[in-house]
Amino acid sequence: MINHGEESIISLADDGLLVVSGGGVKTPQLLLESGIGPGLEGVKNEYVGKKLSDKPIREHTFEAAPKDNIKKYDLDSPPEEDLQRFLEKGEGPLSQFGALLVGMIDPDVVEDDERHNLVEFFVNPALDDARISVFLVHLTPKSGNGAIILDASTGKATRNWASQWDAEYTKQSLNNAFETLKGAMEEAGYPYIKTDLTDGMNPINGMNHPGGTCEMDKCMDSETLLVKGLDNVAVCDNSIIPEQAIVHTAFTLMAMSLHGADILKDFWNKDNIADRDEL
Repeated sequence: MINHGEESIISLADDGLLVVSGGGVKTPQLLLESGIGPGLEGVKNEYVGKKLSDKPIREHTFEAAPKDNIKKYDLDSPPEEDLQRFLEKGEGPLSQFGALLVGMIDPDVVEDDERHNLVEFFVNPALDDARISVFLVHLTPKSGNGAIILDASTGKATRNWASQWDAEYTKQSLNNAFETLKGAMEEAGYPYIKTDLTDGMNPINGMNHPGGTCEMDKCMDSETLLVKGLDNVAVCDNSIIPEQAIVHTAFTLMAMSLHGADILKDFWNKDNIADRDEL
């Protein structure tokens, strides 16, 4: 490791355990660059770095009439009542990243698996006094073939975002949801502000909720959290999810952290170390 510019080597104790918790990108990156992954000489684990996925997000902007008196929410100087509500109850605009209106849209895309048909929208109160920003997020996109890839020439792992979801399905879902959103906004008196792009749509981006790159029960053992092929390296973070959850990734991480802590506590109890070789 490097600390303040000084490189040093840290070794585990004989009965030690390294828990990797770098997320859907950094965890597989660390494993691959440590010789753990598909076809590597260290530990061959064919699932490290595979199935990279994210929640796709796209932003849209609508006009707000001056009569609406819409003001941008000031997170730096929030209203006193919002501050007290957050301090006393943990609720209100300050419990998230600003005051938001959130809802769900079924984009009505023909698909056998109905769980994919759900797009979240959330409304930023205002970009300024004359514009409202609305975001569409596909909560459970169909996974593509995104991956964290090791460059053999440099020994460094890089991310391939190009196919982290099914592009056509994602575009159709967000387009359908947008038409529903646009109709409702314009009926309420907020006309859509077209972009300068050919189809009037902003690009689809990742929401920075990557996961799936050390999938449970393939890359790692869900009962012990151990990376398969190793008995002293465990993973507990968003990389172990098999597919995107239908809730915000933060809630998924909280649940995994609590359960993972119990697994590690039980499995690495001193009384169990002698039985480890039998697993």
